[in-house]
Order: sequence, then structure tokens, then C-alpha cells
Amino acid sequence: MGSATRMAAAEARAGILKRAAGMLETTADALDMVEGRIYRRDNPDQGLTVAEAMGPKPGIPSANILGRGTYEPTKSYSFAAHFVEVSVDTETGLVTVDRVVPVHDVGKVIHPIAAAGQIEGGIQQGIGHTLTEDYIIDTRTDRSLNAGLVDYKMPLSMDMPDIDTVILEAAPDPGGPWGAKGVGEDPIIAIGPAISNAIFDAIGVRFRHYPITPEDILNALAEKERQS
Repeated sequence: MGSATRMAAAEARAGILKRAAGMLETTADALDMVEGRIYRRDNPDQGLTVAEAMGPKPGIPSANILGRGTYEPTKSYSFAAHFVEVSVDTETGLVTVDRVVPVHDVGKVIHPIAAAGQIEGGIQQGIGHTLTEDYIIDTRTDRSLNAGLVDYKMPLSMDMPDIDTVILEAAPDPGGPWGAKGVGEDPIIAIGPAISNAIFDAIGVRFRHYPITPEDILNALAEKERQS
């Protein structure tokens, strides 16, 4: 999708320059466009803004520029590792995620804030399905027993840990726009196993299911005590 968007943007850009060329009495090839301004390469002082080029003129309507792009994707692999610190209350079974250090190789970062936000959003979702979110069905009636957000517990902003995001550009993908790779799935995949491993490190009990509820913690600790 990113590569198709880049192609469509290039086509739209060419259309804008073609429209501006007539106003500046030159050809589109002789123009450049930087940060909302179009100007002649041979005379940078001669130019106009994109808004001026696209806006209506007496007897001339606003421009309608359309760019199209089609791209058949190739295989692209992004990589991530999450490091997690948790606190486990052995009296209540409550697990608190205190800190997460996600490290993601996304090839090339086009929008750093959006990339970090995608990672942090995936972590929020992952904490939910790892610790609190459980869709419970009454098998006798096939009805949901927690169809509302009162009973279906999703982590909110006050539940979020400290997150120190590390974004790497170690392996740009030649098939992606400017070398970018996907960052959508990795965060939600990596956080669950990291939390589970941190719980194991804290209390010595391994869990292989989600969600890991306080009841699960207490039952596992009781079983561990019986076997010791």
C-alpha cells in the first residue's frame, strides 16, 4: 500500500507541476516543488504556492488532480523484540506491567511519531489480550456473558506502563516505499510472550494461554506450593 501511495503521489505531483507550468510560462520539467512552493529551477525567485496553483481563478475552477498507483507487493519481513518488567502480587494474583522496551526494525521510518504510536498501540492491545481480555460465552445458551466494556476489561491510559520505544533502520526493504517495512502486527505479537516470560521469571510458573488472570496466578502458585 505504501508503494502504491508513493506512485499515486508522484502522479498527483506531476499534475500539479503541469498546471503551474502554464502560470509560470515554462514546462513542468523545469519546475520543482518543496514544502508547498513551486518554483523555476533556473530562477528560484519566480514561483508560487501550491494553493495559488490549485486555487480558482476568474473563469477557471479549482484544479481536480487525481493520482493513481498500483503495486503488487513482495515478501517483506520486519523484526521485533520486546523487553518487559512486571510486578506480580502473590496475594491477589494481580500482574502489573511496569515497563516495556520494544525494539523494532521497520526498514526505514517515514513518520517517526506514527511509527512509535503504532508500536505503543499494539502494546496496549497486547497487554489487554494477555492479562485481562477474555470473551466469555455461556455454552448452554451461546450468549455472551461479558458483552460490555464493564465486564470485558480493556487496558486504559492509566493502565499503561512506561514505554521506551527503540526503532531501528537496520534492513531497509527494497520493495517498500523508501525502504519502509510494516509495523502493524509485530507489537501485538511480541508483547504477550514477553509478559508471560517476565511472569515466569518473577514467580517461576510458566503460562501458555491468554489471558493470564489473577485466578490463574493464584491457582498456579497454590499448585506450585503443593508440589514443593
